[in-house]
Amino acid sequence: MSGPELSFPVAQGGPVAASLIAALPLLAVAIAYTVRARTLAQRGPPIAPWRPAIFTVCLAIFAAAILSPLDRLSSELVMAQMDQHLLIMDIGALSLVLGLTGPMMAPVLGVKLLRPLHALMQPLVSLPLWIAGLAFWHIPSIYQTATFDSATLHALEHGTFFATGALMWMSLLGPLPRPTWFNKGAALIYAAGVRLSGAALGNVFMCGRARSYVRATQAASSCTGSSHSLTRGPRA
Repeated sequence: MSGPELSFPVAQGGPVAASLIAALPLLAVAIAYTVRARTLAQRGPPIAPWRPAIFTVCLAIFAAAILSPLDRLSSELVMAQMDQHLLIMDIGALSLVLGLTGPMMAPVLGVKLLRPLHALMQPLVSLPLWIAGLAFWHIPSIYQTATFDSATLHALEHGTFFATGALMWMSLLGPLPRPTWFNKGAALIYAAGVRLSGAALGNVFMCGRARSYVRATQAASSCTGSSHSLTRGPRA
């Protein structure tokens, strides 16, 4: 007789609210980029055609991550969740950075309240922020609430991943001036640090998450005698 089946908790009903919350800023960014690109084209040489193309890819990737069935699967399968976060933090954020230029960003950086963004793009700031954001949202209690119980926290989690990922890639490949010490060698070390820290944190999270689910499954089995999986209610 086979033992109880171990599965990840499932958020029944799908995170529709989280998808709607995330879609609004996505639409706003697309409109702002289009308007700015047209303004630059009217004032002088337009930006290189490949940049809007890559920016469109960024929007498509982000939409696929949060508006497609992948978002629902991310609450059921851990591999789907890892793929979703990869799309948001790495591929989508990188596409955003490659689609930008200094003139494209000038209106944003010209706003007094947003000028500190430039400081956040410095390598010694963006990398710790990237690591801290990844670590924070995988604290067990916060992870459980954001993934299974709260659509608002779920959307905020994705927004944090995207923002810290964009800052990290902006430090490495962005159009803005970088510190004089951040040469090719330093950039290579920075990129290696990103990969190594991400892999290390991922292993810690996976091991801890697996142990917590095993304990939860065993507890459920001992209480019911016939439990084969764990489920959670819909996100608020």
